[in-house]
Amino acid sequence: MEASERDKIMKPRRTTILMLLLLIAGIAIGIQSERTRLNKARYSKTRAHIAELQVALERYRVDNGYYPTTDQGLSALGEYYSDGPWKFEPPEIDPGMVYPRRPVSGPHPTDAWGNLYFYESDGNAYELRSFGPNGSEDRTLVARSPD
Repeated sequence: MEASERDKIMKPRRTTILMLLLLIAGIAIGIQSERTRLNKARYSKTRAHIAELQVALERYRVDNGYYPTTDQGLSALGEYYSDGPWKFEPPEIDPGMVYPRRPVSGPHPTDAWGNLYFYESDGNAYELRSFGPNGSEDRTLVARSPD
């Protein structure tokens, strides 16, 4: 077999392999790009969630004179914070009726990755943290009570 015949046979194979490698590289880049976009969205959601928790903590302090302690935790916020809309529709029977309040002890809120927030407080000041996607301190979001 001459070199030119061998080149005619091998050239399509090389092209096919090269195209396959380019396709695999493109898919890998697309997957990484999607992960990055999703991670940024989760950080944004967690920042917003922390801001909501800070508002609830301030409302709690105004009403009670102190922040919930570490032992009480974020679940002590009860009616001051809700993870979603409270599904309660008042009956139309008695307009003067006193409606029930949200439960005093609610579930402990989680960040966008499903991890529990770290909350520490002595009643006078607090620190609220989300340890990010891998639960380590390298990408921590921190909120502290205003001084």
